[in-house]
Amino acid sequence: MQIIQTEIITKVMITEIVNNKLGTNYFCKEKNIEFFLRKARNVDAKIIFELSNEDVVRDNSINTNKIIWDDHLNWLSARLESKNCFYLLAFTKEDDFIGQIRYDIDNDTASISISISKDFRGKGFSTVLLTSSVELMFNQYSKVNFVLAKIHQKNIASTKTFTKAGYIHSHQEVINGNEFDVLELTRKDENPN
Repeated sequence: MQIIQTEIITKVMITEIVNNKLGTNYFCKEKNIEFFLRKARNVDAKIIFELSNEDVVRDNSINTNKIIWDDHLNWLSARLESKNCFYLLAFTKEDDFIGQIRYDIDNDTASISISISKDFRGKGFSTVLLTSSVELMFNQYSKVNFVLAKIHQKNIASTKTFTKAGYIHSHQEVINGNEFDVLELTRKDENPN
């Protein structure tokens, strides 16, 4: 492994960026929370599938149906091959799976999806993952200026988390008969004229 740089990403300190034969790991620290982010891979299918099929995750998703394994494999393969998908997984330093965060890119807008493993919910990881991953996504996709989060109205904890991460309420939508709040994050212009 080789450390290639250190940089500040919003409120989160990326302490090191390591490239190895499996890809790039972004080691992060904010307060007492240490973790690393890396791009999702096909070998992650099982942990992503298990997290995605947890009852609380399904209940708060746009599609609340349980996911079928073969459908999941096809979906994951398509997401990983897409140039318009930025898909990260988060792990502790001990390699425990914290959760997933995915950005689906459409022109200048990214739609975000995040799920946290049950052992890490309520411990502050969501906000940290939102703030660190969005800066990595903005760095990779310079054309993206907006990020949209669609949050089930009953999911008050997620609304608070996204608000804490800088998202603001944009509007409401009804999807599959359920009401969702749409929150938006706008890229900050680092070099205003």
